Amino acid sequence: MLRALALAAAILGISAPAFAASTRSDETGQALREETEPHQVVTGRIAGVDGWHRLVLVDRAKGGTMVLRLTPETVVTADGRPASVEDIKEGVPIRAAYKAAYGHNRALVVDVSRLGAFPPAHVTPEPAP
Repeated sequence: MLRALALAAAILGISAPAFAASTRSDETGQALREETEPHQVVTGRIAGVDGWHRLVLVDRAKGGTMVLRLTPETVVTADGRPASVEDIKEGVPIRAAYKAAYGHNRALVVDVSRLGAFPPAHVTPEPAP
């Protein structure tokens, strides 16, 4: 799980001093291939969620909408911390890394903001007292 969170932080460009790399290895090398393949990042607001089909409709910050397909491998975080699919709610800001393949946008990492906005990527959040 820590490896997935560290990967999520790296993909989305957020500071992750608390995430340590895991020593878990994947004998098939599939995880390494997935981590090194190119991906795209989208930011915006969640316009709708279809939990049954695991789809998220995103109003993109740059205009237009797009659909993200969640998979069992999708890492979900809220403000950079572990979260679940139930945290993905309509109207919430979203930042996601995805891969477009076979006519679908497969979400790799989804980060939602419970705070209503994301800090700039270059700013390291202050640790909680």
